[in-house]
Amino acid sequence: MKLLPGIEVESLAPDDAVTLQYARYRVQQKHEVPDEIYSRRDFIMGISLLLPDHYKEVKDFFDKITADDGQSALLKPSPSTATNK
Repeated sequence: MKLLPGIEVESLAPDDAVTLQYARYRVQQKHEVPDEIYSRRDFIMGISLLLPDHYKEVKDFFDKITADDGQSALLKPSPSTATNK
């Protein structure tokens, strides 16, 4: 994601990963270039039918994904922009 001029990153959501025997989820955020945020989300399900005894495990897995999807990046005006006002 390209940031607007005069905006910088204060903090990004932490990277996270959850692995089950039949599923994997990974999210990664990086701020390598001053005006860009790199964000990657991998989600793999290796099974199409789950028995009821796996319900809690699968629900916890998807709850974790939902919680991570709700994370945000904190942005702020860059110092040069803030002093020019």
